[in-house]
Amino acid sequence: MGNARNKNENNQENLRPGAYISLLLIIVFFSGIMGRFENWLSFFDYTTLSGVFGEIGEMASNFQGAGGDGAKGGFLFAFGLIPGVMLAIGAVAVAEYFGAIKASQKLLTPLLRPLLGIPGSSGLAMITSLQSTDASATMTKVLKDDGDLTEDQASVFSAWMFSADGTITNFFSTGAALWALTNVDGSPAIRISMMIPFILILIMKFFGANIVRFFLNRKNKEKVKDEKVKSSDDAGSEIVADNRDEKKGITSVFVDGASRGLSIGFNSIIPNVLMAYVLIKILDVTGLLDVIGVVLSPVMGIFGLPGEASAVLLASLLSMGGGVGVAGALFESGVLTGTHLAILSPAIFLMGSLVQYSGRLLAVVDVKNKGLLFATSILNAIVAMFIINIIS
Repeated sequence: MGNARNKNENNQENLRPGAYISLLLIIVFFSGIMGRFENWLSFFDYTTLSGVFGEIGEMASNFQGAGGDGAKGGFLFAFGLIPGVMLAIGAVAVAEYFGAIKASQKLLTPLLRPLLGIPGSSGLAMITSLQSTDASATMTKVLKDDGDLTEDQASVFSAWMFSADGTITNFFSTGAALWALTNVDGSPAIRISMMIPFILILIMKFFGANIVRFFLNRKNKEKVKDEKVKSSDDAGSEIVADNRDEKKGITSVFVDGASRGLSIGFNSIIPNVLMAYVLIKILDVTGLLDVIGVVLSPVMGIFGLPGEASAVLLASLLSMGGGVGVAGALFESGVLTGTHLAILSPAIFLMGSLVQYSGRLLAVVDVKNKGLLFATSILNAIVAMFIINIIS
């Protein structure tokens, strides 16, 4: 009894003030007290951050609805991504069964090694990345887990994907709204070809990824010399041999791949996307975006932009569509001109949705140096704005 009493007393004595403060804060968080405020203080409330599910109506008939936010909105959004991820991994498993990965390594390694320092087995994930963030992120995680990508190579490849991920899909869908804007006389607001920013975006993706590559090579010079990636022939033959020996049918191979995608979806995608949505909710409720916009206003002049343009870039960090929407609204109100839109256009995508992609991509692949990749994407956007400002 005496020993038990002494042990309890020691445990209490070891408690720091932070333990009691955290207890008080968590009580307040779940109490609902902060939710009664109609200002920035409401962010520290469970119900506020929990958010709302989207409303289902004529304009949004799927299960997500429209207008959802916070943890609830993030969960449904992430849940909707899982079927696509399962299909992608299942399809890749079947292609792997027939030796597609081996063919990819053989054909693309001579190209991807000098360009990014990664093996050709990343080729399928790279192509997929131009259309789907979540499928390519899951495919990259599989490559990393299987040993086809080292930690540094996964970081370099993630840097390539992270900046303007889903390039084709996002640019020619969301981005088309910018080029649809017209002046009062009916002439196009943006006078440069849509393909110029698109090509520049692709170039900047390689530029940024190689900055990360250079940085990691300098930082881990000795380590990189010792690390070896499986040769393309060995990796390919191992993949084919392993699957053939198991004598599985195509259906079983697809199901195994889809099951792996389901596991990644529930263990990685949903938790990280949910966190990204909660962060977006915090930034919105606290008004931090507006504060940052005021601080950045003087910087916009360097790119030939008015201070209000910072709102476009800040909105883009959370959502490419949001960035395009803010840009369109500022153009309609006369704050931005067509030239301003042209300068902003590549930046909207190069730094677009980084908050979401940090969860949907970087956290799923589980790469280190996340801050470096985040900063590189913003650098890509800055350089692109300088270039468009010069040529426009």
